[in-house]
Amino acid sequence: MTDYFALLDLPRRPWLDEEEVKRQFHSFSRTLHPDAQNNRIPVAVETPSFHDLNEAYGVLRDPRQRLRHFLALVEGPTVGAMAGELQDLFASICEVMHAADRLLERHAATQGVLARSLLKAETVKIESAIGSTLKQLNELYQQALSEVQKADARSTSDNPPDLTALAQINLNLTFLVRWLTQLEEKKFLLSNV
Repeated sequence: MTDYFALLDLPRRPWLDEEEVKRQFHSFSRTLHPDAQNNRIPVAVETPSFHDLNEAYGVLRDPRQRLRHFLALVEGPTVGAMAGELQDLFASICEVMHAADRLLERHAATQGVLARSLLKAETVKIESAIGSTLKQLNELYQQALSEVQKADARSTSDNPPDLTALAQINLNLTFLVRWLTQLEEKKFLLSNV
């Protein structure tokens, strides 16, 4: 596995300043970009490809992907269950998504303008439920990122970050991003019926 932290000459940490990641990427890309006229790196020196550089930047600039990559490199533990707060939300998220799916099916089966207008009140109700659920999930996502940042700030060379806690946050982030994506899609589909 390629160490993207090393590739961009950044410290291997679960949290990085996004501007620093961007600066490092731009610094390396100026010399490695295929269109660069004066490639300043001698041919004898083994250098990463521009594709690898782009891939490293894509992973390290995204906090969730960076955390996943960090845990893979340090061979962090795996966690099998989402946190209790997310388990409690799971049923309500499923309920909202199923309600949206049923309503979308009813819209697809409805032909007349009058029949569609009768579905409008239910559409507004479900859009509102999706909106409040998205807000709650976005807050949890931001809290999880804050936890990663705090765990990183507490760690030193003598006191490494709690890998089990970071693995749990990583799993929670995976569920949160999946649900956010699915609910955003439902919201979009409902806005176009």
